[in-house]
Amino acid sequence: MDEKRTLEEVCAIYGMEPKLKDIFVEGGTDKSFIEWYLRASGIDSISVYPINLIDVPDQLLEKHGLVPGSHRSRVLAVACELAERYPQGLSVLCLADRDFEDYKPSVRGNPYLLFTDCNSLDLYAFTLSTIHKFTTIAIGGLPVCAGTLMDMLIATLSRVYVLRLANELLGWGMRWIPFTRYVVVRRDSITFNESAFIRAYLQKNNRWAERDIFENKVQEVESLLGKDKRRMIRGHDFGELFLLVIRKMRSDRKYGNLETIEGSLMASVERSDLESAPFFRRIQALAMAS
Repeated sequence: MDEKRTLEEVCAIYGMEPKLKDIFVEGGTDKSFIEWYLRASGIDSISVYPINLIDVPDQLLEKHGLVPGSHRSRVLAVACELAERYPQGLSVLCLADRDFEDYKPSVRGNPYLLFTDCNSLDLYAFTLSTIHKFTTIAIGGLPVCAGTLMDMLIATLSRVYVLRLANELLGWGMRWIPFTRYVVVRRDSITFNESAFIRAYLQKNNRWAERDIFENKVQEVESLLGKDKRRMIRGHDFGELFLLVIRKMRSDRKYGNLETIEGSLMASVERSDLESAPFFRRIQALAMAS
């Protein structure tokens, strides 16, 4: 599949060749990472495609109650359509970031849909071994060890995730504002001015008069979070905060932009770090399927 196709054409292909082993992902970075994993695992029987190679109209997203304008929604919609037309029998996986799925489910019981174990694919880099490797080799070390750094990051990132989730569960659809403007990084600490951020966030979206409702929802969300650190943070938030930390703690190192830092972190992941993850075990199972 080298050119853009309609969903009807894709379904027709699987009707004629049901044994094809394909994976659909949200974007180019995901495609590169999954293809690297497949090659590193000695798997050459699976093809990986970005979802933008399929024309998924907004009407189809609306049919399945999905938010328009999102690559993730398109992946979910394709999985839903495949499940309707081929309830079983295809060797196809549609990979999607988990996002807020634990608290606000989009799709249930779909044999072709596979959510990441953590909230997004790039969070497979949020491990002690990966952070240690990256900070030691790529930036020549930081004033704090990798374990301490991760604790400092999670303290802020989990609060940011709670605020994002509160907005999702309220259904307010508020426009986000850069949270790093409210973060102070020192040699041995990261401080997030949450109250100042909330004020600016609500005022920007003309919701300040409803701050009590928002703060009550924040308290409710706090009780919902589990213990898995990678399910209480957002991938891009991690990248943004980590980039700020590098710029502040190692000002002598010029380390590009957010895209560069996220790509470098993913490149620091070892295949052995992924082998036990259910997400990658499912991909392995697809490769072994007859």
